[in-house]
Formats: sequence, C-alpha cells, structure tokens
Amino acid sequence: MEKLHNLSPFGFVLLCFLSASLAMLPTNITTDQSSLLALRSHISFDPHQILANNWSVRSSVCEWIGVTCGFRHLRVTGLSISNMNLTGTLPPQLGNLSFLVSLDMRNNNFHGEMPHEIARLRRLKVLNLGINNLKGELPWWIGSFRKLRHLNLRNNSFTSRIPSSISNLSKLETIYLSFNPLQGNIPTGIFNISSLQIIHLMDNGLSGVLPSDMCYRLPGLSILDLSMNKLNGQLPSSALAQCSELQVLSLSINKFGGSIPKEIGGLKKLEELYLGINYLEGEIPKEIGNSTLMNTLDFRSNKLAGVIPREIGNCYFLQHVNMEFNSLTGSIPIEIFNLSKLIIMSLTQNQLSSNLPSTFGYRLPNLEELYLGINSFSGVLPTSISNSSKLRRVDFGSNKFTGPIPTSLGDLSLLELLNLSNNNLTRDSSSQELSFITSLTKCQYLSILVFSDNPLNGIIPNSVSNLSTSL
Repeated sequence: MEKLHNLSPFGFVLLCFLSASLAMLPTNITTDQSSLLALRSHISFDPHQILANNWSVRSSVCEWIGVTCGFRHLRVTGLSISNMNLTGTLPPQLGNLSFLVSLDMRNNNFHGEMPHEIARLRRLKVLNLGINNLKGELPWWIGSFRKLRHLNLRNNSFTSRIPSSISNLSKLETIYLSFNPLQGNIPTGIFNISSLQIIHLMDNGLSGVLPSDMCYRLPGLSILDLSMNKLNGQLPSSALAQCSELQVLSLSINKFGGSIPKEIGGLKKLEELYLGINYLEGEIPKEIGNSTLMNTLDFRSNKLAGVIPREIGNCYFLQHVNMEFNSLTGSIPIEIFNLSKLIIMSLTQNQLSSNLPSTFGYRLPNLEELYLGINSFSGVLPTSISNSSKLRRVDFGSNKFTGPIPTSLGDLSLLELLNLSNNNLTRDSSSQELSFITSLTKCQYLSILVFSDNPLNGIIPNSVSNLSTSL
C-alpha cells in the first residue's frame, strides 16, 4: 500500500490504464472464443471432426485450426475454414468478431440466410462465402463494409436484385456473384468503383442494358464476365477503350444486338473475347486484329455476315477460334493457317467456300479440333493435313469436297472423330478397294467414323475388321 502512495499522479493513471486493459483482454478473447464455439455448435456435419476435436476451450483460440490472431490486440483477425465439407448455418455471433479482417468459409455446405449481425464486422476486407447453399435476398447491408476489397458469394442460392448499396464498397477490387438466381438490372454504381479489377456476375438472371460509359471509371478492370444472363441492347462502343487493362471480356449467352464495336481492337491487353450466343449482326471488325495478345475468340451462334477479316492472323497467340452458326462468307484467310498455336477452330454452319490450301497443316502443329462442316468448301482434301499430327476431331461433313479421301488421314494417330459425310468424295482410282479405310486402322482411338453420302463406288477392304474397337 505504501508503494501505491509513492506513485506520481501520472504513474497512477498509467497503472489504472494498464489494469483496465489487462482486465479487458480476457473478456475480448472470451468473446471471440464464444463466437467461434457458437459457430461450431451450428455445424451439423463435420466429416473429419476437425472443428469438433481442435476447437477446444483447453487451448488458446489463436491456436485453433483456421483461426488467425493479430499481434497487437491478440484478437481474432482471420477465419479460414474453406474446403472442409462442413454443413451448418451461420450464427449471429459471428458479428461479435469485431477485429475480423478476413472471413473465408467457401466450398462447404452452409445453408440458410446470412445473419444481419455480420454487418457489424466493419474491419472486414475479405468476405468469401462462395460455393455454399446460402439463400434469401442478397442483403442491403452488404454495402456497409467500407474496407472490403474482396467479395465472393458465388455458387449460392441468393435471390432478388443486387442491392444498390454495393456501390458504397469504394475499395472493392474483386466481386464474384456468379451462379446465383439474381434478377434485375446491374446497379450502375458498380461501374463507378474505380478500384475494381474483377467483376464476375455470370449465370444469373440479370437483365437490362449496359451503361454507355461503363468503362470511364474502371481504369484497372482486367476481367469482366457477364455471360449467361438476359442482358440486352447494344454493346458499349466508345467506352470500351477506357478499360485499357481488360484481359477477359465475356458477354456470351445474352440477348445483345447490334454490331461488334470496332473499339474492341483498342484493348491491347485483351486475351479472351466471348461474344457467342447473342443476336449480333454485321461484319466482324478488322480492328479485332489489333488485340494481338488474343488467345480465345468466340463469336459463335450470332447473325454475323461478311468475310473473316485477315487481320485476325495478327493474333499470334490465338488458340481457340469459334465462329460456328453464323452467315460468314468467302474463304478462310490464309493468314489463319499460319497461327501455329491454334488448338481449336470451329467454323461449322456458315456460308464459307473456296478450297483449303495445299499447305494445310504445315503451320498448325498444335491443332487438335477442326470443324468445317455444313459450308460450301470445295476442291480436294489436302494430304498435308497429316502434318497437324495432334488432330483428334475432324469434321468436313456437308460440303462440296471432291477427289479421293487421302490415306494420309491414317497418320493422325490420335484421331477420335472423322466426319466426311455428304460430299463428293471418291475412292482412289488406283484400287477398287476403299484404301483410306486400311489407312485408318492405325488410328487406335477412332470412335466415330462417318463417310456416308459420297460416290465412293468401291469395295470395303477386309482390313475394316482392324479398325479401332471403339467404333
């Protein structure tokens, strides 16, 4: 007691402060512990008994699996229990983890609604509840996390609209709301969050038009995926060039109309462009060839007409080209046959014509799938096709090809599908037998072979019995 009397006034205040702090510490940690134990009690299925065995009052909360504590306050700052196959509901006590910065419970089977108490987690920077079975309306209070940088609620069963309050998340960098039955328009405020780098809203029921100025305030946007919705109207044109960092643009499986804006060619970093299954019309703009880093180009199932621009040959890294089910005319530009990284090319059901080049295959060493069916191609099938030795699937059906079926097809040792039907192909005049069949016996993976509706007029060789057993 005498020592207390000898303390200076400042020392006494400091002692009181330290005592109060120490008295508060157990309470705060106890609060975090109680919150996590409440979560554990709301879990009805823990197949590996991870939380049941590890989250015990006999050990410090900060030592529990999936729990991270801050050094300064010794409070729970991170909770990561993803990919544990847990089943349960989210308790309101989660809102008491007041120092929580990161909440990651993705890829489990949590169900029910998100408790509104979660809105109290004002320090939250990461909220990841993706790939669960949460339901109910996407809550309006989702916009209360002013420090949030990463929001992932994909693959759940959230309904209603995306709340306009989401535009309050001024520090947001990534948003994943894909694979939910969300409805209504995309709040325009999302396109005003200048920190956004990734927007994933695919496979919902979103409708309406995209704002014409959607890219003006998104200087760092690298991925925009709005595919598999009900969006309509025309694609923004002048605004697109402002998204100068864009690498992936996916707007496929919507109801967009009008033409493909030539301004897409101004996206110098664009690598993947998906515009398939819409109502786009007009010609493919030659400016597409200015996006020289492009590796995927998908224009399938639209109403596109005109020729395939030869400038696409400038896209040296192109691996996947899909323009099937359009009304394209003319020939395949020779430049496309020089794209050495090409893996898949599908031009099925257009109005393309002309001959295939005799050098076909020489500069396509990585080609695996080639679909040219239901067009008006003519001339002979080039024997050089065997130089594309990785080919697995080839469809030349329903064209106007003539001449003998080349035996070099048998050199495609990985061949699985070959469709030559409905052409004017003949047998090799040097033999009465259909010698191409003998050559195909080397294709041990061949499971689909169609050559009907051709004037072959030859004898099926005995070697037919040696064709792949998968046929």
